[in-house]
Amino acid sequence: MVFVLVLVSASLLFYFSRNSQWYYKESLSSSSFASDTLTTHYNVITKHFVKIFGTENLSKLISSDKLSQSNLKPYLEDLQSSDYLIDSTIAIDTAGNMYSYNWSSSGKKMPALSASDFSHISGITFLTQRNSPINTGISTIPIVYPLYVDKNSFVAIASENDAPKLYVVVYLNYNSLISALTSSGVNFRDIDTHELFLFSKGECLNIIDTENDDALANYSALYKKLEITGAHASFADNHECWILTTLSIPNTYLLYHTSAASLYDILGLNNNTIALFLLLIVVVLAVISLLLSRYISKPIQIQAEIVKEIELGTYDKKKEFKTNDEIGRLNKSINQMYDTIQSQIEQIKKEESEKYLAQMLRASEQVNPHFLYNTLDAIQSEVRTGNSENAADLIQYLSEYMRIGLSYGDDTILITQEIQHSNAYIHLMEQRFKKNISFIYQISPILYNTKIPKTILQPLLENSIRHGFGIDADGIPVLQPTIEVNFSYQDGQMTIEVSDNGSGFDPDKVLSIMYNGIDEKTRHVGLHNIYYRLISTYGKENITIKAESIPYYKNTVTMVLQKIEVPRH
Repeated sequence: MVFVLVLVSASLLFYFSRNSQWYYKESLSSSSFASDTLTTHYNVITKHFVKIFGTENLSKLISSDKLSQSNLKPYLEDLQSSDYLIDSTIAIDTAGNMYSYNWSSSGKKMPALSASDFSHISGITFLTQRNSPINTGISTIPIVYPLYVDKNSFVAIASENDAPKLYVVVYLNYNSLISALTSSGVNFRDIDTHELFLFSKGECLNIIDTENDDALANYSALYKKLEITGAHASFADNHECWILTTLSIPNTYLLYHTSAASLYDILGLNNNTIALFLLLIVVVLAVISLLLSRYISKPIQIQAEIVKEIELGTYDKKKEFKTNDEIGRLNKSINQMYDTIQSQIEQIKKEESEKYLAQMLRASEQVNPHFLYNTLDAIQSEVRTGNSENAADLIQYLSEYMRIGLSYGDDTILITQEIQHSNAYIHLMEQRFKKNISFIYQISPILYNTKIPKTILQPLLENSIRHGFGIDADGIPVLQPTIEVNFSYQDGQMTIEVSDNGSGFDPDKVLSIMYNGIDEKTRHVGLHNIYYRLISTYGKENITIKAESIPYYKNTVTMVLQKIEVPRH
């Protein structure tokens, strides 16, 4: 529970440390999207405008001063349909007559543009936000295209030194424009508010609350400050961000403003909600702790105590768990192991000494209390640290290892079962020593139904892991430990080859241990037991063992078994 609380605290600390970076990146992303979107719509409208109004017929109409509602209506209608942001389009001649395809009569005089507006027009010009003269009540941003006929009789955009003959005004729907510029799909979880301000020729085009003169002054002052900085200037603190982008539209800038949202706003929480949430976390953690202790930690501890009692010979009364989960199956396997040990001990006592020794060695290899106790201790450690998935995997592999190893008292098992037993053992050793070991095996299909003495591979695998890979002994650790096992068959001869890429060994010394069981003054039970069980099963004359070693490349023990009969399918 303490670990989870620490994790939650660290997560909140990480959020607050990174929040300003996320907030600034999101602001930059949405600002870039808004500027690109506005430029794209402007380019589309202007491209269509040039295509529609840059014709010889319109040039003649403007030159002849024969403009009328009927002859301008098709041009204005085509222009209005060029982009969904356009609310309406009008044309105004030098006499102040206004034309629109929406009207049936021609030449209505209406105050669409003021004298102040005309004074600002030089080339293509954005004007301040206002209601549409056609659809009253709709807020718009006008774009004015001043036209004149040049000396080559082409319709052109009038500059400051040219005298316009016709003004074409495109009214962009303000609400649709703002919606398009702010629909970037950026995750605004860290942004409370975001505003867009369009500046053209130093003037803010948006309508700002006129009662708040300080706000208007602040926006204009910040615009001038950022305009001096450069084309993509920005200013940000922990709570607000201002980004000024120079558009490809002449003399036009987009000022993007965001303010950071609080953690309460992001999560939709208030003080009462947070208090209830923290209380709920404490209750849930307490319940989880109790459940883990009752159903995992304590049962695992009891299993470890049982194994310890078996090791000490004091396990007189069986302890049974009447559950069908991993813990119950593990308890059942431990009790079966205990029964098997007791049965084998009684059987060994009745047989001659040589056979007695061989069976005791085999029993010690199958159910090693030290190995089992260490594995259960590793499971308990994973549970205590909250690694429930690793603990479940360890329990599964241990159960499979013991089930195959015991095999209801049978002395032999299928080769495929022996591979499963080896795989379970390697996984257990991986978890115990925190080392990733590659296990590669190959079985000739003709041997799938062939049986061999059970757990015969384990001593060799253990020797590779503990000594060859430098995990539990002196030596240079291997970067990628690999063990390969191959079963092949030809002309009544089965070959078992076990190799690794560890630090290697002395082949003569290994063969001496396997044949005699003693190296200098040390007794090697496991390796010698392999040879003893092979000759007991197949006969001494039918067993040949070879050993080869190339350190850190390939170290191999090969067992050749003669006169092997393969069951027919």
